[in-house]
Amino acid sequence: MISRGTIVLAIFAIIVAAIIGLSQFVQNQPPMEINIAVNPMAEDWMRAVVADFNASDALVNGTTRVTVNLTTTSDIAVWDEHVKWSSSDHPDAWLPASSASVSYINSNIPFQTIANSTAQTPLVWGGFQSRVDILSADGILDWDTVAQAVQTNDGNWAALGGESGWGFLKLAYARPSNTIAGLAVLFSGAGEFAGSTTLDRNQVLDSDFNAWMEAIVASVPNFQTLGSNPAAVMASRGTSVAEIALLPEVLWLNSLGDLNKSDPITFSYPATQFILDFPLAMWDDNNTDDTTKLAVQAFADYVTGVGQKTVAKYGLRPISGEVTSTDSLFADGVSFGILLEPDYGQIVTAPDKNTTETLIERFG
Repeated sequence: MISRGTIVLAIFAIIVAAIIGLSQFVQNQPPMEINIAVNPMAEDWMRAVVADFNASDALVNGTTRVTVNLTTTSDIAVWDEHVKWSSSDHPDAWLPASSASVSYINSNIPFQTIANSTAQTPLVWGGFQSRVDILSADGILDWDTVAQAVQTNDGNWAALGGESGWGFLKLAYARPSNTIAGLAVLFSGAGEFAGSTTLDRNQVLDSDFNAWMEAIVASVPNFQTLGSNPAAVMASRGTSVAEIALLPEVLWLNSLGDLNKSDPITFSYPATQFILDFPLAMWDDNNTDDTTKLAVQAFADYVTGVGQKTVAKYGLRPISGEVTSTDSLFADGVSFGILLEPDYGQIVTAPDKNTTETLIERFG
C-alpha cells in the first residue's frame, strides 16, 4: 500500500514539474512588444527605465511576457499632426512633456491618460554670472528684470551698466512653435504679465502684453541656432550665442558640468511658473485588445513605482516628494542657485488650444 506521505510527495513533484514546465514554456515564447513614444527631455531616463523593465521579464495574464520599444517625438509634432499616427500605424503609449499636449490632440488620435504624471521639471532662469550681476543686485532673475533690460535701448549692455563690447542682451529659450519647452515660456510670461494662473484669448490679444512680449522675443538672436536645447548650446558656445535663458530645469542640469566655467551660470526660479509633468497616455480605440492594455498599464505602474528611484539621476523631479542632497545632479547645482525644494510660486494652467495657437502665431 502506498503511504499518504508518498502520495503527497508525488503530487508535490507533479506541481513543481508543471510550474517549471510552464515557466520554461513562457520563457521560450517570443515576448509581446509594445511601442512607446516619449518627449526627448525624458528620453535618457526612459531608456534606463525601459532597459530595467525589459530585464524584469514582466508578465501579463500570467503567461505573456512584455518588452518595450522606445521612440522619441516632440509634443507639438503630435498634437499639431506633423506626426501622422493612424489606427494602423501608432505607438501603444505616449509620454509627452505636458498634460496640455494630451488635451490638445484631435479626436482621431485616441490617447487616454493612464498616469497623470511620471516626472516633473519646472522652468528656471539661468544667466552667465557677469550678466546677472549687472541686471540684478541680489542675483535673482525674474520676468520684470528681463523685460526692463530688453526695453532699455533694445537691451544695450552699455546702457544697462555692462561693457560696450557685449553689444545687446541675447536672450534664449526654445522656439515655441517647435517645442513644448518654448511654449511653456510663453505660458509663464503671459501669466506673469496678466497676474493670473489661468489664461484666456483676451489676455493673449491684449496690446500691452503684445508690446511687452514682442520686445522679449526680439532679443532672441536666432531660434535655429539655439535649437531644442539652448542650455547645451550655451555650454558649448558661451555668451557669444546667448547670455540669459528661461528653460526647463532638466536641460540646465544635464548641461551643468559644461556650464561651470570661469563665468558660471547662476539660476533662479520664476515667480510665475509652468511645470512640465510628463503624463503617460495609452492608445485606446476599438482595435486595442485587452492584453495590450494590460501591458501598457504594467509599464505605467513600473514607471510610477520602481522608475521613480532613478528619475532624479537624469535631472527630473519625482512625482511625489522632493529631491535631496543625495541626488548628485541637483546637489551639484545648489551652489549656482538650483534649489532642492524650490518655491514654485504661482503655477500657470495651460489655456485651451485656440488660445495656445494664438500665442504661437504671435510669438512662435
